[in-house]
Amino acid sequence: MKLSVKGYIRLAHLTRRWDRHKNPIGNQVGRLLLKAFCSARKPRPSLPLVMPYDAGFINLNLATEIGYKIMFHGYHDPSMARVLRHVTRPGSACIDLGANIGAYTLIMAFAAGPAGSVIAVEPHPEIAAELSKNLALNRLDNVTVINAALTQEDGETALFSRARDATNRLASSLRPSGGAGERTIPVKTISARVLESALENRSCDVIKIDVNGAEMIVLRELGEMISRRRPCLLVEHRKPFWDAFGARIEDAINLLHKWGYDLYSITKGVTRPLGKEAPEKCNLLCVPSFNSVEIPAGRG
Repeated sequence: MKLSVKGYIRLAHLTRRWDRHKNPIGNQVGRLLLKAFCSARKPRPSLPLVMPYDAGFINLNLATEIGYKIMFHGYHDPSMARVLRHVTRPGSACIDLGANIGAYTLIMAFAAGPAGSVIAVEPHPEIAAELSKNLALNRLDNVTVINAALTQEDGETALFSRARDATNRLASSLRPSGGAGERTIPVKTISARVLESALENRSCDVIKIDVNGAEMIVLRELGEMISRRRPCLLVEHRKPFWDAFGARIEDAINLLHKWGYDLYSITKGVTRPLGKEAPEKCNLLCVPSFNSVEIPAGRG
């Protein structure tokens, strides 16, 4: 059944209320309503909207994967949103690598406040433009957008992107994986040196890394900066994407332990200490160990 614009918004107001932990029964009802009226697995109308988001607003499109999640659940990933708000304090200096349209950039910018700062790095030029629109919508002047990919050197590379009408078109990769590859876009690349320069003399308190499989490249490139500045890290792990880069989560875990970090997994709305094996789909929360000392890391 097709809904009107008002119908989609009313449905979103209902499903946003029912958190899976605070109201599990309501959450199940919401899932049934979405299945009946607006399933994530079926094509949806291209519907640009402005919705309330965290402490402000966000531009989204119902047809996209990220737009669907934000519209009906309030956040792209509510558990990640909670963790980011917890680790970002007033005055924090943050880096968002793979910023996309700003779902996490906005959370960090609101939490850090006027005394804080966020460097949002997004290589895809069309998505970076959407990110800038969301910053302008919220009149945020504590965010610097860098339209580039973080790699081992400054220069240019090919970015693999989805088709313009794909539901997951707001995603791209440095490898043709996970559906990326229908379009190829030349993009600028930057090294850790450029990020250090953008930070100026500020600390670095939080780094979020979601770069569709290139997370190990980023961790190795930022190794020296991470060991020296000791930020909290949030690192996405999606095994198929990592496989496309020949990367293994075990290598990342070994590096992070070597650098003096305690590790937690965030998956299915639950944050817990990382066990012997990381889930194939999770986010790693990496917190500097209480008794750790500065460890020269180089690039791994």
